Amino acid sequence: MTVAATTAWRTLARPLRVSRSPRGLDAAWAWTVGQLPRLMPRRSRLWRRSGEIMSLREQVSGRGTAWLAQEASRLRALVRRGRASEADLNAAMAIVCEAARSVMGLSPHREQIMGALALGSGAVAEMATGEGKTLAAALAATIAGWRGRGTHLVTV
Repeated sequence: MTVAATTAWRTLARPLRVSRSPRGLDAAWAWTVGQLPRLMPRRSRLWRRSGEIMSLREQVSGRGTAWLAQEASRLRALVRRGRASEADLNAAMAIVCEAARSVMGLSPHREQIMGALALGSGAVAEMATGEGKTLAAALAATIAGWRGRGTHLVTV
């Protein structure tokens, strides 16, 4: 036990090996590459993802309710564990959109899906009167509930 403790202290006392920070053009290049995802406007990212979700929703719409429930439970478990990739989250949103269509008879439009994605990422989404804020918030709240987050949805 004493040997392990001494080894641990020796390891902690050893200076860190830090590689040199890039300088000059290398630093400028590293900074530029790091900033590229931030330069892409959020709206275009949401537009692209909503298009992917719309195409996934078209594929899902022909399946039965039993398949929909099975796929929803599979994706819910994946999202709950925090192991969902962007493609899995897109599929989950498509499943939720299809469930909203089959249960409530409301088919979310692209702008509503964009609003739900923005809310799901922690952003504030501003939508005009009549654009379907309640449905967009319900979609985002469903995915947040699958993540295990406490969610309150209040609409006017």
